Amino acid sequence: MKTSTPKGFSLVELMIAASIISLLGMLATPGIRAAADRTEAAATANDLRIFMQSIEFYSNVSGAYPSDMERLDMPEEIVSYLPAAWTEGVYLWDYINTEAFIFTEFPNLDLSTEQIILIDSMLDDGNPASGVMRLFEGRLRYYFRIAA
Repeated sequence: MKTSTPKGFSLVELMIAASIISLLGMLATPGIRAAADRTEAAATANDLRIFMQSIEFYSNVSGAYPSDMERLDMPEEIVSYLPAAWTEGVYLWDYINTEAFIFTEFPNLDLSTEQIILIDSMLDDGNPASGVMRLFEGRLRYYFRIAA
């Protein structure tokens, strides 16, 4: 008499394998999300750094910060230094120059609090309530000058 061995997997074996794979996926998801958030924060910090450096570069060359500036009306020295994301409207920003302070505000950055703290630690002191990078009414601000 010939005994036959089953070919393939039983339903129980398939269910166990599927359960293990789904558990591993659930464990990996927070780590993947955190890595994606860190990557987005690093890219945004780099873009902000380039924008700030372009204004500082202009200030060093011309001897003063721009008095008034908008996305469609910037000094050529700044435009030539910026990537297209800043001149084509990917980022929205407001540049304000008064007697007391000069700052740039970024109203459309859709970032979590953790991402803002990470960006602040990359560009400033890691505290969004102090330093040159500050969070004000939900908007990120970068101060170039604050009167004493």
